[in-house]
Amino acid sequence: MKQKLIFLAVICLSFNALVGCEDEELSAIAEAQSCLDSIPIDIDQTEDDKGLSRGTIWQKAVDCADPIEKYDSQQASIIKCGAYLTGGGIDTSRILDAAQALNDGGSNSESIYLAALTLNRPDETEANTTLAQQAQSACNKTKLDAYIFLGNMAATGTALSAAFGGAGIPNLDDPSSIDPADIDQAINDCVGDSACEETIAEAAVEIADTYCGSSAGQDDEVCSDIQDAIDSAGGDTSILTESLLCLLDGQPENCVP
Repeated sequence: MKQKLIFLAVICLSFNALVGCEDEELSAIAEAQSCLDSIPIDIDQTEDDKGLSRGTIWQKAVDCADPIEKYDSQQASIIKCGAYLTGGGIDTSRILDAAQALNDGGSNSESIYLAALTLNRPDETEANTTLAQQAQSACNKTKLDAYIFLGNMAATGTALSAAFGGAGIPNLDDPSSIDPADIDQAINDCVGDSACEETIAEAAVEIADTYCGSSAGQDDEVCSDIQDAIDSAGGDTSILTESLLCLLDGQPENCVP
């Protein structure tokens, strides 16, 4: 799993190998690509080192998508996916920390991993939700399994954080400091929240249909949970969400209706 997520980090935050487009789009893609390439691997540390106010570089990452806003080609979608995820807090450092949290095991390891992939860089929950929706849409349009996985996991985690209320789940930028009780509370608050349930159900189906069916996802613990939840739901969105959240929360014996 850790090696797999390192691979995801590299492809999700490098965004190289762009190929032929119309001249205008190619120029816009080159501009956006150059902008995203300038974003450091560890944004918080770079802001501290340069004495920048918190959020300066995160917002720059979001703005990297501006030149290609009107384009939906695969190349443009790859950059948008990266810009929105990065701008919401998912830099390479966070992805590797999330992988470590999952590798550490424990009954809450998968839910903490999910929380670590939650967008939290704007201070407002509503802004993070909007950014997660933009990332999910762009990542899905790439038609590439790994991008689709990250985009939909981020949408799921961000929906949970929004259901938690206030500023969202605390300590998302440091997976080792996330309180499992906060994850439990977010899961409880999501069940019965139609917006949260719909987001998570949509994301689960998208991940199952793409990433989990690929060679990358065949032995993924998260994929196993998603498929179990889909199989038990019988097409019911509410049951799917509740089963999936239960499985991610480390309670498999209680999760099948």
